[in-house]
Parts: sequence; structure tokens; C-alpha cells
Amino acid sequence: MAETIAKVIVRKVGGAAVVSRIVKRSLSCVYKHTWCPSKPGAIGGGLVPASWQAPLLAYAEAEGIDLRPEDFVRLRPEPDSAAPDGDDAGDPQSDREEAA
Repeated sequence: MAETIAKVIVRKVGGAAVVSRIVKRSLSCVYKHTWCPSKPGAIGGGLVPASWQAPLLAYAEAEGIDLRPEDFVRLRPEPDSAAPDGDDAGDPQSDREEAA
């Protein structure tokens, strides 16, 4: 299983206990957001809540930790979920080109 964004952030900052202290949430709350849910609609999903991002970035800057805003988003799809080469189905740009 691929690492979630939250797992990477938690590791960079120094662990779940550190994150818990920074964002003023329980350790169990941090763990719920760190690991992907097993059921649809479950809390977490491996993402860092937006309200936690500024405090984590401020802490990282103060501690000299290389943490950036772009670390909180996944800019590329997972390798196993990427479309095969040449398949641009659902790509709005290719739909406009075909219509022209």
C-alpha cells in the first residue's frame, strides 16, 4: 500500500505525538487522519485537514524541517491508477480538440 500524504507529513514532523501536540488534537484523532479508511465515508483518508496545515508549516519552519505547502497535496496520480498511454478519456482538453 502506498504511503498516504498524512503519513509522510507525520513522519517529517516527528511522529503522531508531535502532530497531536501541534494541532491540539488527540493522538487517536491524528491516527484516524493518517491511515486510509477501510470503508467509504470513514474519517481520514490519509489527508491532513486544512485546519492543521498552517500550524504544521509554522512548526516545521521554526524547527528547520523541510515541509512545504505542496507536500499536503498529491500532484500526480498513483502509478496503478494512471490511465494507459494514449488514453485521454474524460480529458476536457482532448474533448475540445475533437470538437474543433
